[in-house]
Amino acid sequence: MITNVSVVGVYVRDELAALKFYTDVLGFQQHTYDAFGDYLESPRWITVTPKDQPNLELSLHNPLKWNSEEEAEKMLSTIGYSPLIRLTTSNIEEKYKMLIEKGVTFLTPPMEEEWGTQTVFQDLDGNRFCLVEHKKGA
Repeated sequence: MITNVSVVGVYVRDELAALKFYTDVLGFQQHTYDAFGDYLESPRWITVTPKDQPNLELSLHNPLKWNSEEEAEKMLSTIGYSPLIRLTTSNIEEKYKMLIEKGVTFLTPPMEEEWGTQTVFQDLDGNRFCLVEHKKGA
């Protein structure tokens, strides 16, 4: 029986820059940082978590360090086309303004829907995230 989802992979081109973006800009916490070698070219297992959801990790995965060049290029070509990850906030307008000030690229402004408000933004590599605020009771 499957009991939960614990890690979701996000392809990135530079896992150290991604770690800085996810922690300093988005406000995630670093969860795991394991280097498999002493060099910047060595693979790293890096995960971050939302502060209020430490049991769900986003793995900042650089395919160039774990896969053959051909496989890595195929994986990296899916950035921006992979399934959308939804992030929840309690104040979307405030978070939107804060992220704009930090240089985050938004593809849509916050849009009100029947169930709440949503907007879509990109990380440094072009991975898309949907930021949502649900209406109370929805």
